[in-house]
Amino acid sequence: MPLKLSELNPQAQASLLALSQTQPKSTKDAKSVLQSEVGKLVQAGALDQTQAKAVEDLFDGGKLFKDQKSLDKLQKELTKVSTTATQDVQRQGMRGGGGTASLAQVQLQSQDKPAAQQNSGPGGTIPELAGFSPRVRRAAMRLLARKPGDEVVLNQLRELLPHLKSRGLSDRKCEQLIKQLGQADVTLSYFTKPDDIDGIKSEHAISQTVRKDLEAALGKEAQPFLEVFVALRDKALGRGDDSDLVGRMDAAVKQLSAIESPVDGERISPHVINNIHAAKIEMADLLGKIARQGNPDASWNELAVLYRNLICDLAQDRNVFITSRPSSEDGWPELRAMSDWEKEVAQIKDQDPETYALLLLRRKTYKSIEKAIEKSVADNGMESRQANILGRVVTIGKDPATKEEYVFDYDGDILPVDDYVEKRQNFLDARELLAKVPSKTEVPLKDLRTIDADALGKLKGDIEHVALTDDKAKMGQLTRIYPTMWHQGQ
Repeated sequence: MPLKLSELNPQAQASLLALSQTQPKSTKDAKSVLQSEVGKLVQAGALDQTQAKAVEDLFDGGKLFKDQKSLDKLQKELTKVSTTATQDVQRQGMRGGGGTASLAQVQLQSQDKPAAQQNSGPGGTIPELAGFSPRVRRAAMRLLARKPGDEVVLNQLRELLPHLKSRGLSDRKCEQLIKQLGQADVTLSYFTKPDDIDGIKSEHAISQTVRKDLEAALGKEAQPFLEVFVALRDKALGRGDDSDLVGRMDAAVKQLSAIESPVDGERISPHVINNIHAAKIEMADLLGKIARQGNPDASWNELAVLYRNLICDLAQDRNVFITSRPSSEDGWPELRAMSDWEKEVAQIKDQDPETYALLLLRRKTYKSIEKAIEKSVADNGMESRQANILGRVVTIGKDPATKEEYVFDYDGDILPVDDYVEKRQNFLDARELLAKVPSKTEVPLKDLRTIDADALGKLKGDIEHVALTDDKAKMGQLTRIYPTMWHQGQ
């Protein structure tokens, strides 16, 4: 039985439309991509086994990608049914229709709502989409359908959208940049050549602080390697006259290989040099692709990220902490020194991966709590705002009728502001008191009094099983569990 595209759910429609717009390098790649995408849709419940088989037949096992005419026809049909589904779901949302919505449906229902009504969780709605055209919103919907439940891609999308809006890019350009999200690291830069390039200073691709820090760690011989990054930006903007960037990079790498650090006399780690040599081949391929295709922004974007990563790896090898952010002028990644907090997190990531994973988990937990708090404020019919009370940012709900304000705390308490101030002050006083006598509160596990299970059972009091650790970074996490009892004695 032939597949009826209109009967597929919106997530499947959007995913197939995105699939039809991919460009596999070979029939083998096309078949692999097709099977992978169909498998994901089956796993997500967007396709049953019969539909999955029909989809593979529709794409002729991947051979359809070679037939551009048939592929264009399929794309038109998918665009048509996807647009119809968008309108149906929006009408259902306006009527208050029930039922469980798929990720794509939830996204679609948000598009006509005011930004203030939209929440920001994965699979939720995206206030940053407000003000964009239907074409751009559909591109975002297809992306989320292609990456269901992927919080990283969702956050990247939310980071990208304000950048697109501030740049005033065309719908076509916005759609192209959204499509790149989810690809390996390309999304951390959004290069798009602007119409007016006169005011853009390419040398701002590397801040003066980063230059000084790297010169202190490696010497002046490292500067030619950095200047290639600046030259790449110039050429991307159409004003660079250097046609042998690979040659410049090759000469710069030879200098790097011979550098002995003025700090400790050590040379750059072999794996960093090897990665740079491997990147030269990829860089040459991308420059050739750019020459053949007429300066496409997407390829310059790949080059920018490739070279930025090389500089970051080089800096990390010499304990120089740098990061990047996209330029507000052309989206090119601009390197800057990390803040003290960013540096501390980077060191933890490098030296203690377990603790770093716990930090990410805790951050994710707090985000979930914050979303629950916002929902609780809304459920109580209150207006919410953020405030800093005694060094802690909290959410305050204001009753529109009585004008009374309440603090919605992380532990679930809902308190009048004065009561929360008292609670917070008591906590700070207790912490300060404990800090005065660290020998009584920061006791190593090995110094705790220990007895065997029989002796413990003879003492008066309740036995409590507690997870204990000496590592403050792991406080609140599940560590080794001990049977414990508070006992006052000699």
